[in-house]
Amino acid sequence: MNVNSIIGIIKKNCNLRTAQKNLHTNFTVLITTNLVPPVLCVDTTALDTPYHDKLHGTGNRVIRKFVEQGGWYLGLCAGGYYGSARIDFSDGDPEMEIKAARELSFIPGTAIGPRYPGFCYHDNSGERVATVSVPGSSEDILRVYFNGGCYFTVSEGGCMVLFEYSDVVSPAVVGCVVGRGRAVLSGVHPEVTAEELMDPTHLDTVMEQLHRHASDSLRVLSTIFNFLETT
Repeated sequence: MNVNSIIGIIKKNCNLRTAQKNLHTNFTVLITTNLVPPVLCVDTTALDTPYHDKLHGTGNRVIRKFVEQGGWYLGLCAGGYYGSARIDFSDGDPEMEIKAARELSFIPGTAIGPRYPGFCYHDNSGERVATVSVPGSSEDILRVYFNGGCYFTVSEGGCMVLFEYSDVVSPAVVGCVVGRGRAVLSGVHPEVTAEELMDPTHLDTVMEQLHRHASDSLRVLSTIFNFLETT
């Protein structure tokens, strides 16, 4: 199966609004079994603590084993926080601060966020279009959706930086080998398109930029799945 087919399946299954409506929850844990290897997508614009509450212990061991035996993990936004060894969120904010270890530990570093100020759990006032680039290609700027995501601290040789934020350089999307499987953690939302944001709760400027640069998200997704497919 080629990368474009994989992207089509993931974009169909990881539509945030559809998943939230159908599952009546603010997070999605989805195993797409019609791919070889199967893909575990953890995707949300909300906090990672619901994962921790529901998956702590046995659930996380199952996920870790799933990846080690050849599966893929794709963690987007809170799924990126959750797949790191530690989370450092909203430092100093008495209502939102989270500083804690996480069990999956696909990367031996910390997910620190929000990368940009203004995030709010109750509305989309903090959403924006983030600019990212492949390390070493700072002139090739790609624009993708962002809402509360993180950047990652990574150790030498611990993982591969697939994309970095281009304004203040820091890892935005990282990939790592986990046993026979692979994991990608992302602070941005390359799966979100302008069409998915067409309601009054989203900012017109964000929708306009995503529409104008629609191919950028596909390029980011292509890079992610090329990494996951590499054996």
